[in-house]
Amino acid sequence: MTSPGPTSQPTAFPSVTKLLAVQFPPGSLFHYTDQSGFLGILKSNQLWATGIQFLNDSREYVVGLQMLTQELAERSGSDAELKTAIGAHLDISQWGPPLVGVVSLSERRDDLSQWRAYAGGAGGFALGFEGRSLMRAINPRGAILLPVQYVDPDDPSATTQIVKDFCDDFARAIPQVRDPASRLHFQNMAQLSAQVVCSVREDRAFADEKEWRVVVPPTATQASLRVRSGRSMPTPYWELDVSQVLGGVKRVGLSEIIVGPTPHPELAARGARMVALLNGEVGPITASRVPYRGW
Repeated sequence: MTSPGPTSQPTAFPSVTKLLAVQFPPGSLFHYTDQSGFLGILKSNQLWATGIQFLNDSREYVVGLQMLTQELAERSGSDAELKTAIGAHLDISQWGPPLVGVVSLSERRDDLSQWRAYAGGAGGFALGFEGRSLMRAINPRGAILLPVQYVDPDDPSATTQIVKDFCDDFARAIPQVRDPASRLHFQNMAQLSAQVVCSVREDRAFADEKEWRVVVPPTATQASLRVRSGRSMPTPYWELDVSQVLGGVKRVGLSEIIVGPTPHPELAARGARMVALLNGEVGPITASRVPYRGW
């Protein structure tokens, strides 16, 4: 029987496809940002997905990659065929650093640590997105929405089930690599799957953030790569359109806008209302209840 060609084969391992299919975000997810970010998102109907290795966790992506490579190395120690396949068909070093962009959101509404870390400390905003609506907006554009899984990178027992499932899929796919075309497909499928798995692993030191991520993989066809100035280095990012047509108006469709700690809460809320109205947003605007003063 002739094996199916690469174009008729899946683009990701079954474990990753299953992961993407079963995640249901909570009612609202919040994106903390400063004033410039708030204005830019509402005016452009876009989210900026930052290159994953440029985020504030210095070991971003590496945590997941270490788990994958360690698990594969342990298995190949007793599996000669797997060891040969890793050497012949897949250069694991090419999995990082990846061209993957992420947008961070949180289940936590009005959270002090995130006001400090991501909203400039004072004068920022938390933008509420209804989880399933956001998912529907980004999926046709090639992006995905997934919860972060927090792990201890120094704990050998911390390997998560999806890492084990990925390695199972990897081993099962090896016998299908029979010619250059199937080898190329296998490489692409393994790399894309690894990028998804590694993009939602983070050090447990960040667990209190209860983060979800919009992940923009290299296969996303409707995201534009750009570079902006960062605090200490040029930072690549992807412009991702998240607009929806709601009530005949093209807009982001925020479920809520929270005005962060500020010495002028009433004026800040009034200004935010003007921005919202000018850009078709109709959700409620509330003031943070966090008694933080950073001015």
